[in-house]
Amino acid sequence: MVERNQGHRAGFDAFMTGFCLAHHLASGSAVSVRDGLAVCQPAANKLYLSGKPRPLLIVKSSFAQPSAQHRAQQAKLTAAAANKS
Repeated sequence: MVERNQGHRAGFDAFMTGFCLAHHLASGSAVSVRDGLAVCQPAANKLYLSGKPRPLLIVKSSFAQPSAQHRAQQAKLTAAAANKS
């Protein structure tokens, strides 16, 4: 008998992500497109973790500041996106 690996399957994750987006679109949920990405408003900035009763909220921290290198990279990406428009 051959045992199957029961580990992580990226293909299944990708399928379920698409399925969830399709469900939200079909159900009339508020979904907008921002910077080429679909954003589902009820789930924006929330990370749903398995086994947890509530999602982890993703918010800007007042304790941690981005590094100078991060700010420079962010400015570079913003300028590149503006030039494409």
